[in-house]
Amino acid sequence: MSVTTFQAGPGAVELDGPVLVERRRAGEAFPRVPVIEGVELPRELVAVALFEGMPQGRVENWDDPELCGMLVRAVRRVGVDGLSARLPEFAALPVGGEGEVRRAAAAWSFAYRLCVLFWYHQAWSERLGRGEIAAALYASDLPINAVASSPARELAGYLSEGIARLGAGRVVEFGGQIEARYLRERPERELSAEVRAAMPDKRRRWACWNAAVNFPGGMCPLLAAFPQYGMGDVCEVVVAEDYAVGVVPPPNPGNALLDVSVGPVRGGC
Repeated sequence: MSVTTFQAGPGAVELDGPVLVERRRAGEAFPRVPVIEGVELPRELVAVALFEGMPQGRVENWDDPELCGMLVRAVRRVGVDGLSARLPEFAALPVGGEGEVRRAAAAWSFAYRLCVLFWYHQAWSERLGRGEIAAALYASDLPINAVASSPARELAGYLSEGIARLGAGRVVEFGGQIEARYLRERPERELSAEVRAAMPDKRRRWACWNAAVNFPGGMCPLLAAFPQYGMGDVCEVVVAEDYAVGVVPPPNPGNALLDVSVGPVRGGC
């Protein structure tokens, strides 16, 4: 079963299936990240924990399970109160440079990524990919001769229109094949019959792909994936069965302290 819930503003329009429920609470800029049973942390303390958990002198493009594991280990080793005590010194570090400063910048970036990942309850989230954007734009009423000249906000409107028409499940299904076709240069014959039937115009398909490649990242909504067998462990990677499209998250604020006053949560994720 596929579901689509597109949130253009503060509300949500439920089309089918489960409703997206944000982890953000009133007054919070970002959702808290579940760490271990009974503990969720605001973005600022997630950044401190990741900084503490990173190997000295090394920054890599760790994947989400690795970051989650790093976060859990740091919380167990340092403790929530210890992270809170280290926040002022950590937040004072500049975000440009090498060594410890580079690790600090990476920690803020990774903390933002985990907030996006856990934006919704019972789902993992990431921004729509280029193939998914292209599939949705194709399904919209976007005029083929206006693709290159349409302003970003206008394209965003067509994007939401296409998502509503296709549904999140087909956006994901078609998008994966479109990305394989144009990014990895797979042959046309590898597109499924359903994709070729839904997107027969090669010129329009190519134009929508180019629009997707240039689509502003800051205007991309989140794609929430609902695991087939429930969330399980926060570091566990499982197969998604349902999908929904949600809000456009705010940009990464770096080392700005937005939610630190709310502190960590103990007593339920």
